Amino acid sequence: EPSHRPRLSHRPEEKRPRETYDSWSVDEVQAWLEENKISFGEITGPLCEDPRTVMYQGYRTFSILAFAEAEKWFRSFLTWPKYGVGRSLELGDRWQALTFLAKCQFMQYIDATNNNNLDLAREKLHAAAGSYMHAEYIAPDWPDSFFGLADCKIQEQKYDHALIYTNRAMQLVQDGSWPHSMLFTNMLEYQLTPCIQMQEICHAREDIASALAWCEKG
Repeated sequence: EPSHRPRLSHRPEEKRPRETYDSWSVDEVQAWLEENKISFGEITGPLCEDPRTVMYQGYRTFSILAFAEAEKWFRSFLTWPKYGVGRSLELGDRWQALTFLAKCQFMQYIDATNNNNLDLAREKLHAAAGSYMHAEYIAPDWPDSFFGLADCKIQEQKYDHALIYTNRAMQLVQDGSWPHSMLFTNMLEYQLTPCIQMQEICHAREDIASALAWCEKG
C-alpha cells in the first residue's frame, strides 16, 4: 500500500492519503504515481469528476509567486483529456487556465531578465505570447488576452503592435465584454492596465504629454 497519497477526492478509507498534497510539487506527484503504478485519473475520482482541483493548485502556487511550479499545474489541467476524462473542460475554465499560464510564463520572463538569463527570458516571453494568442483564439471577445499580448509587445519594443492590442482590449472593456469566468478576475485591472500600457507606449514614442495624461488617468 502506498505510504502517501494525494487527497484529490473522496475515496474508500484504504485509498485515502495520510496527508494532503497541498505541499506537493507536480514532479513529486508524477513520481509518486509512477512509483505506485497509479493513473492520475484514479486519484481524482470518477472519470466524470471535475478536474478543477488541478487548476486550483495552479492558482495556489501562483499566489505564492512559484511561477514555474504554477505553470506545470496549469499545463496539467489543460492537457487533462489524456487522462481519460474526455473533453469536459468548459471554455471559461480553459480560457482562464490559458490566461494564468501566460501570466506564469511572463513573470518567469521578468525573473529571467532580472537574473540576466537572456535565453530563458526569450523562451518565456515567446511562450507567454503563444499562450495569450491561444486564449484569444478561443475567446476573442474577452479583453485579458489582448492586454497580455500588449505587455509582450511592449517588452519586445514593438509599440505599434502593442497599441493595436491595447486599443482592442479597451474597446472590449467599453463594450462590456467580460469573461464568463470571473472567479480570479480583478475588475480594477480593466481600469488600470490600459493606463499603464498607454503610458509606456507613449513614453517610448517620446510623447511625454500623452504619457503624463495617461498617468493622471490611472
